[in-house]
Amino acid sequence: MKRNDKFLIKNFMFTLLLPVILIFNSCGSTSSTESEIQNQIPYNFSTDSFSVVEVYELIYGKWNWTHSITMQRSIHPPDNKITPFTEGYSMQRKFEPNKQVDNYKNYNYIDTQSYEISRYKVLETDSGKVTVIHLDSTPYRLHFFNQDMMMIGNGGLDGVDNYYVRIE
Repeated sequence: MKRNDKFLIKNFMFTLLLPVILIFNSCGSTSSTESEIQNQIPYNFSTDSFSVVEVYELIYGKWNWTHSITMQRSIHPPDNKITPFTEGYSMQRKFEPNKQVDNYKNYNYIDTQSYEISRYKVLETDSGKVTVIHLDSTPYRLHFFNQDMMMIGNGGLDGVDNYYVRIE
């Protein structure tokens, strides 16, 4: 084989491998779903003026867990973030109009919980209302970043905030 042929083969192999290398380098520890979510959070979306009925309508459907942030540093150091990748499983929730939510792990049914949504002002002088979801009578903060991304959690009480994106 001539020297020029070896050069062409090496150049051809480099051209084929470069996209593969770039793809693996861009994969990092953050999943594409998380990156997409972080880039699509609109800062002007607010449910402050929504009625409880409108919040119910917003939550109906299937949701996929993207990540959780725990407020207890001793549980998951150093960044307190857990994902389906770090835990080795996915979670889904399906909120029904009959105030029942079906819970799934890796798309396999686990159980059903009842849920109730309420809204109230923490202080009388507050301009907006806090939205709370009770899952089997346990209260959690409910926050929508947009129509297809929400957080259910109690991170403010040294708990965990769970983030979901709509899948249906």
